[in-house]
Amino acid sequence: MKTRNWWGLVWSALLICSVSLAGCGSSGTDTKVMIGEVTRSIFYAPQYVALEKGFFKEEGLDVELQTTPGGDKTMTALLSGAIDVALVGSETSIYVFQQGSDDPVINFGQVTQTDGTFLMARDGSADFDWNSLKGKVFLGQRKGGMPQMAGEFTLNRKGIDPRNDLELIQNIDFANIASAYASGTGEFVQLFEPQARFLRRKGAARSWLLSAWRAGICHTPSL
Repeated sequence: MKTRNWWGLVWSALLICSVSLAGCGSSGTDTKVMIGEVTRSIFYAPQYVALEKGFFKEEGLDVELQTTPGGDKTMTALLSGAIDVALVGSETSIYVFQQGSDDPVINFGQVTQTDGTFLMARDGSADFDWNSLKGKVFLGQRKGGMPQMAGEFTLNRKGIDPRNDLELIQNIDFANIASAYASGTGEFVQLFEPQARFLRRKGAARSWLLSAWRAGICHTPSL
């Protein structure tokens, strides 16, 4: 999605919140808006720039950002009223709806078009083949989460059954996946930036960029 479209979605979200929350503050004061992001990622770089440069303040919005690692935790924060806007995978709203919520969560915009995770390999070989994942320990993302579903979709397309061809680990909290891999858990892992870059710099793993886990794989030695 082009940057201007991203900004349009962010402004729409904040304006909706400012209208709904306007009665909560006194006249002449900035409208308080709480935003919760599922991860600290380059996904949301325009938002960080806007906060740093004071763009929201210029529009009369007092924006407070918090990171709640994991879609389940971010959605819980939204449902409890701890945040007003959630930057999170769309699957979370489906889960809320399936639970019979009387006040379903509404998805009103698309921030990203592709999955932004990296496939990290502990093996230092420069050559990569999808079949090299078979029989290996794969440190995955949260079960039912968008990154994990995107990863499993691609693995299946490559002829790899995530349930039978891999030893799939999914019992580690989202916030601790990178540190678990760095400490020796798993031979492959799926990570967001900037965690992927940090591990690469530490020599803990090699990486391959999986743009939306598409058909091809692009080796990125510069990462």
